[in-house]
Amino acid sequence: TLEWNRRQRQMCIRDRAVAIQLSGGSGRSVTVGAAVGANDVTTEVTSAIDVVPATAVTASGKLTVATETATNIMTLSLGVAGAVTAGSGGGASFAGAGSGSGNSIHTKSAAALSGAVVQAGSDLSVSARDASEIIADAGAVGLVLARGPPLAVSASIAVNTNTTDVRATIQDSQVDASAIRVEANTDSSIITLAIAGGGTASSGSEGTGFSLNGAGAVTVNTITTSVSAAALRSNLDSSTSVAVTATDTSRIIADAGGVAATVASQQSGGAAVTVGAAVAVNEVTVDVVAEVTDTPVDAATEIVVSSTSSTIVNAVAIGVAGAVSSGGSGV
Repeated sequence: TLEWNRRQRQMCIRDRAVAIQLSGGSGRSVTVGAAVGANDVTTEVTSAIDVVPATAVTASGKLTVATETATNIMTLSLGVAGAVTAGSGGGASFAGAGSGSGNSIHTKSAAALSGAVVQAGSDLSVSARDASEIIADAGAVGLVLARGPPLAVSASIAVNTNTTDVRATIQDSQVDASAIRVEANTDSSIITLAIAGGGTASSGSEGTGFSLNGAGAVTVNTITTSVSAAALRSNLDSSTSVAVTATDTSRIIADAGGVAATVASQQSGGAAVTVGAAVAVNEVTVDVVAEVTDTPVDAATEIVVSSTSSTIVNAVAIGVAGAVSSGGSGV
């Protein structure tokens, strides 16, 4: 039994930031909390028997040429800002919270048999597989409790890209084996959550009260996959079966939520603006090819040439805004 087998796994973890301010009195209050996470991983792995044409390669049992890659990014970015003011004055209070997560994976995985005259006592397998995954969460929360005008703004953004190129190839070779398998497979995934929340509560005994509360979440996700299994300019002779298969099972699960709530109480005059918004944008591009070109094939039982793609995109985006106010007059 001969094996050329390469495996590579990588992981990145996580980013977190929190800012909280509590203040008392009648002056202005400004609080900002922000977190940013950024990861970029590039992987290139090749396993090959690449010899001078017509070189003999003999295995008494199985002959395997394989690569397996699995890059995992897991990241959490959280920004929190809170302000509490108490006093007889009417100074404005502001809380701003933001979080951003940007992650990308670029993978090339290849397995090849080239130029060989192979005699295997059992099966021959040339396979390349990738299972790269991004799990990214981003959250932002801004809270203001004040006697004066409260202003709260929260924003959360997650942008993720997963690009893979997976190839399994027999070329310019002669193969005599029990079963012959050429397999390329990808299982790329992005799982992401972006959420933003804002809350303001205010009360005042005089003057014009105004409150602004905005929360927005955005997630943008892209998967680009190229999968190829091929037998090119070769001769395949099997005592059982020959299979050339390319498979893709990419998936995106993306949720985004923006929630804003305002409670205001003013004895004279007042206005409240409350906005909650969420956006999810997802794109999957897949190219899956299985081919046998300029290659005579002789198999005792079956010959399979197959390419399949099963792509799943599951996205939920929710924006919620609510305001409750009381006072002698207002908007």
